[in-house]
Amino acid sequence: MQLETESVGSDLLYTWTLQVQQWLDDEVDGTQSALENPYCYIYNQGQNKLKLKVVGYSPDRSKKCTSEITAENIYVSGPATLRNLPVQSAFVENAGELQAALQSENISVYPTIINREQRRVNLSSNVQNLQYSLYDATGAPLLSGSFEYMGSIDVPHSNSKLLLLVVNSQTFKILNQ
Repeated sequence: MQLETESVGSDLLYTWTLQVQQWLDDEVDGTQSALENPYCYIYNQGQNKLKLKVVGYSPDRSKKCTSEITAENIYVSGPATLRNLPVQSAFVENAGELQAALQSENISVYPTIINREQRRVNLSSNVQNLQYSLYDATGAPLLSGSFEYMGSIDVPHSNSKLLLLVVNSQTFKILNQ
């Protein structure tokens, strides 16, 4: 969606903030833009909040005026499997960048550090089919499989301190403590 401000005047500073809910958390995180009229790509399903803060200065910059407006509960719907994904939303400058963001493959892998007690790694993406393979540092395969949009992998025990997870041709490093 394209965002447009109705603020007029010279020497205005814009701060657009998009706040999204973190995956399986109540913690809110987000991204910012200083563009006057950016495009906003909201990948995160569920509740989102958008805020615009405009700061204007007098010609001699001795005085400033600040104004804020917030739009809460911007609800983005989608398949239930897509809800509460990690932060992926972004501000872009033009429609071409927005189209590229919509078509790009966003894959998240977390956590990237595992230990004896915590062996589960989560995967999520904006694409339907995730093919994955897990390798130890020598390149020996440990496991492989597929998911629709998101899922979890229970990583088998290995003596290798570094594991390589390949998801749809993207490689992620997993530190095995």
